[in-house]
Amino acid sequence: MSTEVKDIVDSSGDGLVVSEEPEKRGQLWQFVDLFFRTQTPQAPSDSHVTKLLDASPGIDIDRVLADADKNKVLKQIEKTDEDAERYELTQTPSLLVSKHKITPKLLEIKDSWTAKDLLSAIGRRIG
Repeated sequence: MSTEVKDIVDSSGDGLVVSEEPEKRGQLWQFVDLFFRTQTPQAPSDSHVTKLLDASPGIDIDRVLADADKNKVLKQIEKTDEDAERYELTQTPSLLVSKHKITPKLLEIKDSWTAKDLLSAIGRRIG
């Protein structure tokens, strides 16, 4: 089975890629992990996000904050919000999986899963 992971958001825009060097791109996961572990029901404040970015080595904080105000990024956020509403996503992280040109299905994620468990669950969900 071949598995392709694709974000619901087009993350190819400026500011959303941490580094052009593939071995450094994974540094964004430190920020993502901190963001989800410290998430509250309220929208995060700019200062909270800045603290999390600062705690994540390898991220150009000034670039991320400047790019966050760009129209392209704001449109990506709007598209993500629309997709979340369309697919009735109520929690983060949420993972939608599908085969090519088939309506995505929500995959319930478990904290205890390893990468192997996740790939196996994806295979079962999409058949």
